[in-house]
Amino acid sequence: MNFQGRGVAKSNFKHIALCNGATLPKGLKVKGDKVWHLTDDAGKAVFGTILLEKFVNQVSHIPDRVKDLLEIAGNLFIIDRKVGRGTSNSIEFDGWSRTIHFIMKVRDGKFWMQETTRNLLSEAVTFMTGDYEYQFLFQDGYPSTAFNLFDQSGISVGLDDGKKHIALFSGGLDSFTGAVDFLENNPNSKLFLISHTSGNPSTKATQQRIYKLLEELYPQRTTWYKFKCHMTGVRAVEESQRTRSILYSSVAYALSSIFKEDSFTFFENGVTSLNFPKRADMINARSSRTTHPRTIWHLKNFLTHLHGKPFEIKHPYLLLTKTDVIAKLKTFDKNQYINNTVSCSVALKKDGNFTHCGTCSQCVDRRFAMHASQLEEDDGQGIYTKNFILDKIDDNADRLTILDHVRQAMKFKDTTEDGFYIDMAAELGNLLEYMNTDEEAAFNLLYDLCKRHGQQIHAAILRMRNVYDDPFTQITKGSFLDIINEKEYLKPEAKLLCEKIKKKLDEALPIMFRKNLPKDENDLNDKINGIINGEAEQYGREFPSIQFSSIRTVVDHSFASNNLLIESKYLRGNTGERVATDGISADLIKYPSESHLLFLLYDPERKISSDNLLIQTYEQKRNNVTVYIFR
Repeated sequence: MNFQGRGVAKSNFKHIALCNGATLPKGLKVKGDKVWHLTDDAGKAVFGTILLEKFVNQVSHIPDRVKDLLEIAGNLFIIDRKVGRGTSNSIEFDGWSRTIHFIMKVRDGKFWMQETTRNLLSEAVTFMTGDYEYQFLFQDGYPSTAFNLFDQSGISVGLDDGKKHIALFSGGLDSFTGAVDFLENNPNSKLFLISHTSGNPSTKATQQRIYKLLEELYPQRTTWYKFKCHMTGVRAVEESQRTRSILYSSVAYALSSIFKEDSFTFFENGVTSLNFPKRADMINARSSRTTHPRTIWHLKNFLTHLHGKPFEIKHPYLLLTKTDVIAKLKTFDKNQYINNTVSCSVALKKDGNFTHCGTCSQCVDRRFAMHASQLEEDDGQGIYTKNFILDKIDDNADRLTILDHVRQAMKFKDTTEDGFYIDMAAELGNLLEYMNTDEEAAFNLLYDLCKRHGQQIHAAILRMRNVYDDPFTQITKGSFLDIINEKEYLKPEAKLLCEKIKKKLDEALPIMFRKNLPKDENDLNDKINGIINGEAEQYGREFPSIQFSSIRTVVDHSFASNNLLIESKYLRGNTGERVATDGISADLIKYPSESHLLFLLYDPERKISSDNLLIQTYEQKRNNVTVYIFR
């Protein structure tokens, strides 16, 4: 398959995964390629645990083709976590998008060796992971061994003939709400829940706790099936787990095929599923696509081919926000159970008895949704390691996650249909044709979803202020309440970076020029350039969407990715206020209107008659101009 032209940089070498005793084809490996033996000759996972036999024993019999599917999905999950992607601040994505060749010996070689099978699987996995390329090669001859006395064709699992519904079950707020939603609205149906069980004890405990709760609320109407697959012995290098989607889907399909059902359901709110990039550095693999509509479309096509007839993956919460999901739970008077669910996506930041880190994107979305729903009391404070609303946000990455979430929502709240279409054109290209409706209707649905999300986040901010902003309590500097009061979330990143630069220059320039003033404007620019470059790494961590580069032939200094252009002017001798203001006026015309312009005026002789008047004059001419005066 040809994946050229996808806008993804190809890594310099490929990773080759060998499974179930598969052999390396002659000539496939070249210098620099890495070969990973994921299983031994007996099919036992080397870097992880894939308990296929235990899952088969829950249902008596699984056909060979589906056993192969489960092992493929399990090994994909392991190789995805075993192979690193590179750093998150990799500008050109070198090393981020991987090339992986997956080679496995299978039981049903006739099916898996078909070109159509391999292509459909490759398209699904490549899109959901955002990697450069996945190629699949299957080899026949893996022994078909029965795992139990009943694991053979023709043996029925002995289930009743009642209506069965299969749904993915993670233990999160959305999946719990979906289960309650289905059981409340389908009183004569049973719900069969499937889970991928990881090696994380807290995840297993959460799923067990939620399932027990569902059993108590809806006796004899739920059954839970678990497929255990996780890394062992070593910590995963890549923790984004983008292939978890195919693992969950494969387990759900296995159960569907056994129960003679032609569909399964997953419950995930649309804002999480769409996961629109909030910054330039979150394109491609950096913005997860695990439940994206196009991912589901690719998986549906692959499973339809596997099934031999149309197969459906249902996504009923695609057009709901997290706040909408919580509203459903409130409608069924089950909001008191919210504290039992876990939405956190970052295990390493949790501490002690806390179930949520409090600052990952899922925790942030949950906290805003609870406040928008005015149900924050049902989302106990004791479950979060970090209370970003009241406590200082020390970590720049956490601060950025929160501000990104709010800024994007505010943009959605204020956008028009035309503005939404222009701003989201690239993402809409991956969406509209995969929405099971015509493109105009799909656009309107997505616009309404994002607009509503923005309005709800705004309502959450107002609610936070009302609940926590006690006039007798001092607001902690650097907390989200402080950010609300300073309206920092309304400022574009370029403006915030301007403030960082100003603060640094305020500290550095008086010391640097205490004894000797700059010789001329070029000398001033050299000094400023040195100061900014010295802080470039820090700025890159705090503002990763703004790439720093010095473009002296065009402008004194530039953060090119975000169109932040910096001009320095030195007022001394014959260079007075009029010369400086004429220069600024000329620059306003010279540089593109979409660029943010930062003018740094060094005025040691106090030639500027009124700082405030000069600043206001130019900052009011266009909203993306910042003027700072230094002495």
